Amino acid sequence: MKTLLSNGPLALGAALALCGASSAPAQAPQRTGADTYSIALSGYDAPPATRQAARRSLARIEAAAMRVCGASGFSLPEVRRAVRESACWRDAVASTLAGLDAPWLRQAYRASR
Repeated sequence: MKTLLSNGPLALGAALALCGASSAPAQAPQRTGADTYSIALSGYDAPPATRQAARRSLARIEAAAMRVCGASGFSLPEVRRAVRESACWRDAVASTLAGLDAPWLRQAYRASR
């Protein structure tokens, strides 16, 4: 399991722990430090071998970043949009991608911006 850290607003840290242990896309965030949270992410192809696999993995990473930064699938669209535009979300996704040797994944991220 690999843990990657990033800093967000209000000193909120976000860590994404990538693993393939469960069938759910992401579990509930767990506090791993004073200002740090982690989340286990399943279904990650390490590294993704195709563009399509990279897009799927990126969607899972982005959804996990939403969870550790305070939104869920039940959040109002305005809340999800605000979290996605936050420094916490950007830093969580960017630091996770920076820590992975996955060219297809970084290319999918750049294409989605």
